[in-house]
Amino acid sequence: MSTSDTTHPSSLSLFPAEQVRYAGQCASIDADRVAAYLSRLGYKPTPENPIALPRGLLLDFGAIQRMRAWEEAGIDVHRQAGLPSAEEADIYLTILCITSGRKIPHSYVFGTLASKVFVPVWNRFVWEGLNLVGADIVLPFADNEDEMIDAIAEYLWNSRPNSN
Repeated sequence: MSTSDTTHPSSLSLFPAEQVRYAGQCASIDADRVAAYLSRLGYKPTPENPIALPRGLLLDFGAIQRMRAWEEAGIDVHRQAGLPSAEEADIYLTILCITSGRKIPHSYVFGTLASKVFVPVWNRFVWEGLNLVGADIVLPFADNEDEMIDAIAEYLWNSRPNSN
C-alpha cells in the first residue's frame, strides 16, 4: 500500500474530535453490517480461509447497508442528496461486480458510492448523536437557523434523563 492510500494520523487533527470519533463509530458499524451481509450471502471467512475483496467494494457494501438502515428507519437523506435507493445501489453494484469492476458507460469504480454516501453523514447528522442517545440524529434543513437550533435544543431537553 502506498502512502497516498492512507490518511496520515496527523491529518486527523485538522478535524474536530467529535467528527473523527463519529467517523470511527460509523466505520465500525459499517464493518459489522458488511460482515453480516457477506455472511448472509454465504461468505464465511476464517483466519485460514480469508476473503480478499477490493477495499472500495467493501466500502460500497457498507454504504449500501447504511442506506438500507436509513431507509428502514424512515431516513432519506441519501435520496435528498440525489443518490439511489439502497436496492437500486445494490443492483448496480452487483452489475459492477459481474463486470469485474470494468469501467462501463455511466458507471463508477468501486468506492465511489461510499464517498458520496459519506457527504450526508458529515453534513446532516449530529456527530455526537450515537454518544448522546445511542442513535443517529438527522439535522433538518432549515431556512431559519434560529428555528433549527431551537428545535434541536427542545429535542435534547425533552430527551434528557430525569433527575429524580
